[in-house]
Amino acid sequence: MSYDLEAYKQDFKAAQLALEAEDFELMNIFANRMMANASIFKDSKFALPGFFLKDIALALLPLKERRSPTPLVTAKNVTESYVKELFENTKEGKFSLKHLWESYLDFYNRVRVTLLNEQEKESYIKEMPNFTHIAYQRLLEFLDANKELLHHKRCRLLAGIINEMDRISRAHGIELADLLIRSLIVSLNRCYEYVSTTSDSQEEFTKRVKEEILHYIPRILQVTEIIEKSVEEANSLLWELIDQWREYFMKYMEIPRPILVKEREELPEEVRKRLIEGVAKALEKEVK
Repeated sequence: MSYDLEAYKQDFKAAQLALEAEDFELMNIFANRMMANASIFKDSKFALPGFFLKDIALALLPLKERRSPTPLVTAKNVTESYVKELFENTKEGKFSLKHLWESYLDFYNRVRVTLLNEQEKESYIKEMPNFTHIAYQRLLEFLDANKELLHHKRCRLLAGIINEMDRISRAHGIELADLLIRSLIVSLNRCYEYVSTTSDSQEEFTKRVKEEILHYIPRILQVTEIIEKSVEEANSLLWELIDQWREYFMKYMEIPRPILVKEREELPEEVRKRLIEGVAKALEKEVK
């Protein structure tokens, strides 16, 4: 049995409404739901729209923290148009994966400009996807040369490479082959995070990295050589990673995220006094 088409359309609609409401955390949840259902029914083609919607939600989320609402409004307008197109292209259940990737590539290069800050917009005025391609190749070489670091639980190699990929592609634009590669690394990192978080010891972690993660790296490197000729090959590997990631979720649920602590700053004396007085009053009430 496949992922029921009506259920898919309802899941998609929920993500669409979350986008309209600018609730990108909820949009991310609904996108996860689409990939989860694709995984449950082993219906690989429907995982891709969910992957795209999650990517979008995570990209738009930081815009809500900017002082000016303009970037969010502009990005949202571009995104809503694309999401409507994505729904129209997939609602009948018959679609070309290559066409979906080409459409997403076009959207990515249009929306990336809206994600730049004012200084970046003034500076990066010419698209340079070839620069991105060369940089990605260097990053993949770095990953291959340092993959043994993934055996250390504090390693953030994959996350670091993704950070560099996103920085470069948003500034300079990207080609289809590199967008596919970025997606593979993003999905591999999601699996790696589960292995890291759910391993009870360094010994278990080392064993699981070897068995569950490392074998993907040569496959990703190999697929880069044929990716321009075969989107299907890259998409098949992406589906494996998405499917494995959703199975991790079913086994372990949500990964606990560390609380980020800002660097300590000295508070003004008056503020410190008010805080101390407030805590003292609260303790006094607690005692009574």
